[in-house]
Amino acid sequence: MLDAAMTHCLLAQGIQCLTARLSIRYLERVPIGAELDIEAGVKDKRMGLHIVEALLKRDDRVVAKAEGRLMPYGG
Repeated sequence: MLDAAMTHCLLAQGIQCLTARLSIRYLERVPIGAELDIEAGVKDKRMGLHIVEALLKRDDRVVAKAEGRLMPYGG
């Protein structure tokens, strides 16, 4: 979900991309069936890669976060 959120964040800006690197940090356990929210945003752009962050939240608490380096492609 975190990877997809980052990809869709860039797609919404008209940028087709592939994930080059993904780092995920799990902060809390989440019960099966729990309602979650997810958000993603671009943090930076370096050497042609988009640095994107995504947060997975439950009741406004971050339960997991990811940082990805995504590379554009013409696909």
